[in-house]
Amino acid sequence: MFIKKKILFFIIIFFLTIPSFSSYSKINKFDKTTKQENLSDTVSSNKAESDTIVKYYGSPIEYSLDKKIIYIYGTASKPAKVIYKNMTLEAGKITVLLDSSLIIAEGIPDTTSDGSDNNPLIAKPVFTQEGQEPFRGEIIIYNIKTRKGKVKEGRTKYEDGYYFGENITMVKEDIFQIRNGYFTTCDIEDYPHFRFKGGRMKMKIDDKVVTEPIIVYIGDIPVFYFPFGIMPIKRGRHSGLLFPTFGTSLNEGRFLRGLGYYFAPNDYMDAKFIIDFFENTGFMFRGDTRYSKRYVLSGNISGSITRKNFISGKQERLWDLQIDHRHQIAPDMNFTINGKFASDGSFYKNTTLNRQYRSVRELISNATLNKNWAKSKNSISINFRRRQDLELGNISETFPQISFNHTSPIYVFKRGETASPISAGIKERWYNTFNFRYNSVLINRKSKRRNIKDEPFDVKVRSGIRHSFSFLAPQTISKWLKLNPFLNYREEWFIKTDKKILDENNKIITTEETGFASRRIFNSGFTANTKIYGIFAPNIGNIKAIRHTIAPSVSFSYQPDFSSEGFGYYDTVADSLGVPHKYDRFSSSIFGGTSRGKSQSMSVNIQNLFQIKTSNGESESKYDLFNLNFSTGYNFAAEEFKFGNLRTSFRTLSFFDIDISAVHSLYRFDESQKKVVNRLIKGFPRLVSFQAVTSFSITGGREKPEVSAELAPEEKFEDTTAEDKQDRFYEDRGTPLMHIPWNFSMGLRYSLNKYNPLNPSETFSVTPKLGFNLTRNWKINYNAEFNLISKKLIINDFTFYRDLHCWEMRFDWTPSGTRKGFFIIIRIKSPSFKDLKIEKKDYGGSVFGRGY
Repeated sequence: MFIKKKILFFIIIFFLTIPSFSSYSKINKFDKTTKQENLSDTVSSNKAESDTIVKYYGSPIEYSLDKKIIYIYGTASKPAKVIYKNMTLEAGKITVLLDSSLIIAEGIPDTTSDGSDNNPLIAKPVFTQEGQEPFRGEIIIYNIKTRKGKVKEGRTKYEDGYYFGENITMVKEDIFQIRNGYFTTCDIEDYPHFRFKGGRMKMKIDDKVVTEPIIVYIGDIPVFYFPFGIMPIKRGRHSGLLFPTFGTSLNEGRFLRGLGYYFAPNDYMDAKFIIDFFENTGFMFRGDTRYSKRYVLSGNISGSITRKNFISGKQERLWDLQIDHRHQIAPDMNFTINGKFASDGSFYKNTTLNRQYRSVRELISNATLNKNWAKSKNSISINFRRRQDLELGNISETFPQISFNHTSPIYVFKRGETASPISAGIKERWYNTFNFRYNSVLINRKSKRRNIKDEPFDVKVRSGIRHSFSFLAPQTISKWLKLNPFLNYREEWFIKTDKKILDENNKIITTEETGFASRRIFNSGFTANTKIYGIFAPNIGNIKAIRHTIAPSVSFSYQPDFSSEGFGYYDTVADSLGVPHKYDRFSSSIFGGTSRGKSQSMSVNIQNLFQIKTSNGESESKYDLFNLNFSTGYNFAAEEFKFGNLRTSFRTLSFFDIDISAVHSLYRFDESQKKVVNRLIKGFPRLVSFQAVTSFSITGGREKPEVSAELAPEEKFEDTTAEDKQDRFYEDRGTPLMHIPWNFSMGLRYSLNKYNPLNPSETFSVTPKLGFNLTRNWKINYNAEFNLISKKLIINDFTFYRDLHCWEMRFDWTPSGTRKGFFIIIRIKSPSFKDLKIEKKDYGGSVFGRGY
């Protein structure tokens, strides 16, 4: 797109200084040429409509009343200057011709040069408005009466672009005619690497530019030609056409992607409407809209639909929709939506090369309304949730899910109103800590499921209400032991339960029985914990002390056998032989089945934290070294396997990262029976699983540059035409960090699974990443994943990046694997021309086919 911003905007501001210069006609008290050495003077107009003071500076300032000319001189270090309001014009020489009403600003010869007539000019005209980029030219001429002007070799910078016009004529205050002008984002002034050139242009400020022709130059070589063009040059966000990307694919033929329209009706919303055309396969229509009102709402809606001929050889209609909405209805009420929908699992496989989206196997959507009451400390939320399996098409929808919570504990025995027992000097009673919490939830869920893609769905609807109470009474014994007894109670209501019957074929089948039913479940117990500290001073080098903190905890819980006949949660059905079969009436309820068997379980957990203190002179430093934790359990009511697994975890907290976890069993594995038997191991516990993960990274050279703080999202409405941070239809190809000469990271992961010692599974992978600057402008990145057990290379990617000043080149190469191939792109860095690029894809494993 050629000249999409204002060209030479600041010259308009210069022309607004007309009223101040009309005051020169009042200078008539001299009868001869006068030379004034003062550095400043002022001129005021007697006209009521133009009484602003104009200040001008120079050394010397000459007045010739015979010729009616004013000369204002300056030097390279201190040019002549004219100031009007918040605008300034500077030049080596400024001439005011009173008879012809002309103002001329120009440079002066460089007297320090060789003295020839071809001395270069210095102190060329510069016009500046406060807060704006300066405007420069070789000569600026303006006629006060006709309000027309000319600029020779005018140039300026606006946002990320540089603008130039060989001859610029102002025919009205907001209309310019330009000969031989161009626009570029390259900051090399004399020989830019690329430019958009127009022979004749007509520009209306803050509106549009009409030009003929438009020629795109790479260096001095013309590469594209358009007979004419009409481009908007409105300031900031504005509506306009989106420039497409052209290319070819062996499977889909020639394609045009990204052709569309950007619509920005106001400061609170914008939208994009895009068409992608593929010669052999069809169209894709895409739309995106964003909206934002500070402190009230914000969000975006994005969707696409296509009817293309993919691998199957037939036309397929595929679509997707994404919604993200946040609405602050009131200070204590908000509403959020996060929705993702797609026609089926083949959509992202057939339409994108983005790895993140191609790996998606399910879509999850949520909509939630939250309301809280600060005084009563109550809150309620209403939620809609949808989960879509893209492989089998299974869908689960929950609506409504209404949750009520009392957010703080309710104390059974109230303390004193006027003063707390501690502040009043009264000993706190043990029963003062008795409290309970309450919450409830109503859930209605509809699901349709199948196990094979082509079979029909099994549709089910489940509903229920659950009330939950938690009673607590935390106590502190002897100031070192904390004891917390608890009682949890749940009551659940249903309108449907399971009913098993014997059908006409003498088979037991499951049906539904309609009617109100309730289930009450409870458990009780206690937790106890304390901390033990140990400190010793080895005085080795700078190490002054090592502290070991042991935090043991024990918990016990009791739960009765809810499958017993007295509770009535289980029923029996007799088969054709009269043999009774016990079943759970609530097995398919919304809150799950009813647990069987009595539980009297105890769990033990020991946490160990090791810390170190070092001293370097008068300064001291403290570090957390590592955690070492152990846990196990014991079920007194279990008939067998009373001991739980022994779990161990180790994690470093400073200097480097190591994470190790292991699970051991206290029971033997009988190889003849191929199962674990209820016999304890006499020696060391049997290893069941083990996992170790470590990683490290190092960089060399300069630190990352400081990033200026950005406004919060609600304070900033970004330009939609700028490059999207994450576009689901394109791969995320960031620019390598050129300011870091080299960086290296390595990750190691080892896991062993021996739940079945006769069939263990083991994985050991290494993931190296390397990036370095081959030269100042060349960056090379390598990313891999290697399975050390199977000795197979899983990921193997190279990236070559070349900084081409105002351009950049990136080459991605995958030598092996399912995505074997390459991607190359050469494009302009400027976000304004992100679609001006040359790219080529060749991924043999892509569903798009080679050459896409």
